[in-house]
Amino acid sequence: MAKINYNGIELEEVTEPQIFDPPKLCVCSDDDGNVCEWYVSAILPQSSKRTYRIIANTKNGENAIARHCAILPEKPAPRMATYLEFSRWLAQGNGQVHTDSDGGFIDTAILYDDKFDDTPVRDGMMARKWGDTEWHVPTIDYLGIKEG
Repeated sequence: MAKINYNGIELEEVTEPQIFDPPKLCVCSDDDGNVCEWYVSAILPQSSKRTYRIIANTKNGENAIARHCAILPEKPAPRMATYLEFSRWLAQGNGQVHTDSDGGFIDTAILYDDKFDDTPVRDGMMARKWGDTEWHVPTIDYLGIKEG
């Protein structure tokens, strides 16, 4: 089993035939060692008559074929702040909240109810630090909240 080196990470080549629906983002390489990210639809069985066994699309949507493929590890989704964390962040004067309810609402606080302490903030609620020009999803990373 071959290894594919990508951005300093050594990934195991997938050798078993597989079909991905929807396509999976993978790292593919050719015999010259050129490596790139493609959305792989199928990995065909090995055959002496077949030079290429990976069927894929590039990030630009063009069809692509390759000989070797490794699946990129999926990145975990960023954790949304809870109502308690977001309320505390706002109360400390760190920025603003925008909600899409009632035609859009911008404020420096949210209505807080302690029964929602551990509930992640709902979709549509956005945060913006003072001095930032864009709104962001209130993840703990964006708000600078340490876990635990």
